[in-house]
Amino acid sequence: MTDFDLQDNLKNMECHFNWQLDSSPSTLENLHQDLKDRLQTGCTWKCQLHNLLGYVLHAQGSRDEALTHLKKAEKMIKEQRDEEKDCLLLVNQANLAWVHYSRVGTKRELGKRQTN
Repeated sequence: MTDFDLQDNLKNMECHFNWQLDSSPSTLENLHQDLKDRLQTGCTWKCQLHNLLGYVLHAQGSRDEALTHLKKAEKMIKEQRDEEKDCLLLVNQANLAWVHYSRVGTKRELGKRQTN
């Protein structure tokens, strides 16, 4: 599978990376803070918050922290016993795929720059 094919497949997945969310710096910063605040409360949908926070952090350039939150979401989703579990897990896995794809692309670009 080529890079183009992989990116094309990723674009067809249902996830935060494909939902045309507002990614302006001020919106991301406000959302980041709001999500962190909500995670401190006793809300019952923390897996969704971690999933969205993973997207926000990635958009802000904090890929390692994004992975941490996406993996927390994955763990929480897998522990659920409701009918939404499969849908939530698909969104989470697509988010993780985008983050990993982005990391590989960044490493390739760095490698190309070093060889030139």
